[in-house]
Amino acid sequence: MSESKGIGAHLGGHLRENGMLMALVAIVTFFTIVVRVTLDVDFLSA
Repeated sequence: MSESKGIGAHLGGHLRENGMLMALVAIVTFFTIVVRVTLDVDFLSA
């Protein structure tokens, strides 16, 4: 980790990629919660 830029500058420079990744995680989390509540299905207990 001998970069001159800090972690904040690194994240700010890649805002589009990180935004898309966070949106994907948010969508997956949202649909997982909705499916668990409405259909009572747990994907991780298979």
